[in-house]
Amino acid sequence: MSTAVKTEIQRLLAERRLRPQKKFGQNFLLDHNLLTVIADYATADDYVLEVGPGTGRLTEKLLATGAEVFAVEIDRGLAALLQDRLGDRANFQLLRGDILSGKNALNAEALATVAARRGAKKNLRCIANLPYSAGTPFIANLCAEPQPWQTAIFLLQYEVAERLFAAAGTDHYGGLAARAALAGKGQILRPVPPEVFYPRPAVKSALVKFDFFPAAERAQIDWQTLDILLAAIFQHRRKTLAKCLREKIPPAPLAAALAATDLTGNERGEDLSPDTLRRLSVAAAEFLK
Repeated sequence: MSTAVKTEIQRLLAERRLRPQKKFGQNFLLDHNLLTVIADYATADDYVLEVGPGTGRLTEKLLATGAEVFAVEIDRGLAALLQDRLGDRANFQLLRGDILSGKNALNAEALATVAARRGAKKNLRCIANLPYSAGTPFIANLCAEPQPWQTAIFLLQYEVAERLFAAAGTDHYGGLAARAALAGKGQILRPVPPEVFYPRPAVKSALVKFDFFPAAERAQIDWQTLDILLAAIFQHRRKTLAKCLREKIPPAPLAAALAATDLTGNERGEDLSPDTLRRLSVAAAEFLK
């Protein structure tokens, strides 16, 4: 099955003189059963954002559920292929562009399209075989995105998935895990071996599920201030809080912020829970802008 699918993908690409682009992190999923498992998370009541649809094999399965699918594809050649193959579907829309606007923001046009088209009765989901090159910044930004996202189903590099769901005090814990824990709850559903992709990546992947907290709850977090705090702390993860933050915050306000969060300053950020980091960002917000 995988051999036949690989041959078909290669044919589609060759007809347009295309090939997988490493710079875009393109690895096309071959496994039909896994594609079905992923698509089964969508229903006719859903508005689905798909990032990096590639040749459209997952897209077709998502469309078959009756969901409205908004696909964002950075590769000009693949976007043209998708438009030719699926452009006549009433529940399909395509944006040719980068889902990211730099590392710290999502594509404003894509977000505006989601807001305008999803409809009041649509569940808002993101389902995608995420390009390796965009996975981490996309998820980090999606956590803070204020629209009412409900569920995300992603294929990710396994190492990114480990960092996404790492607990405080563990080696993989960092800013990404803290952001994710404040935005929702997730889990690794299964590991995915390299051989089910074309081209075959050098690392294994993971299928993950993430359930977002309500938009109103996520909107209460000052994500910009939190980001500054997380960057300062996890850039030097073995240093104490006091040492990490003393270049950002004057001594007296730093002492007050630590005290307000029931901290001494001798703790290391890697040992603090996401909520403690959030509370510290609130207490020190005036000096972290």
